[in-house]
Amino acid sequence: MLDPHTHVDRRGDDDLELLALSGVETVLTLAHDPAPFSEPASILDHFHQLTGRETKRGGPTGLEVLVAIGVYPGALKSGVDEVLERLPRLLAAPPVTAVGEIGLSRGTPGEERLLGAQMEIARDEGYPCVVHTPHDGKPGVVEQVLNVADERSVDPTRLIVDHLDASSVGDVLAAGPYAGVTLKIGLDETLSILEEHGTERITFNSDLNSGFSDPMALSRAALEMRRRGFSEKEIEAVTDTNAREALNLD
Repeated sequence: MLDPHTHVDRRGDDDLELLALSGVETVLTLAHDPAPFSEPASILDHFHQLTGRETKRGGPTGLEVLVAIGVYPGALKSGVDEVLERLPRLLAAPPVTAVGEIGLSRGTPGEERLLGAQMEIARDEGYPCVVHTPHDGKPGVVEQVLNVADERSVDPTRLIVDHLDASSVGDVLAAGPYAGVTLKIGLDETLSILEEHGTERITFNSDLNSGFSDPMALSRAALEMRRRGFSEKEIEAVTDTNAREALNLD
């Protein structure tokens, strides 16, 4: 299995072992906002930590740790342009697989500009994007994300629009991106999404971070899918192969 949305820098080695024991072979760990970054050097240090130390931590358990880097909405107080100027070169580091976690939290004009600029870099450099959406006001923000991508001529199949729920998956699938479902919404809602929309271009993730999150989320979802009669091909699609397609792996 592949978990395409984690923040392993916020978890201990025991949780990485749990991921491996539960059948997860690969994780994508994303840049985020562990603390407000006061200057470019701070967030650049965060990127270097992810592409250096964090990629090595899975080694003892055989867990492959891939990386996404980008400026999370609101994470950097000043100096964004300097970071964006360096981003194309930073993306060339071997463990980097995607641009993320980028997106919108409040949907402000400043957030839209930052999202659009990073989508353009990803488009020009040939990387997929993992895009954050907030808990509140999700349908409206999802529409904003899709509009920003369209205005920047971004191939929608190069996007995972993440943290979706039953109110927003349909709109994302209709527009062409992959729909990322964070399993924190609960298995009943998660599997109702599959019953309505099928498994094509839907990816499951744990959003493993410093808050409440479950390293075994994917394996629990796979078990419940078996109990409810989903096929092994359908289980594999949402816990592995769809994410690999979206991230252009294998």
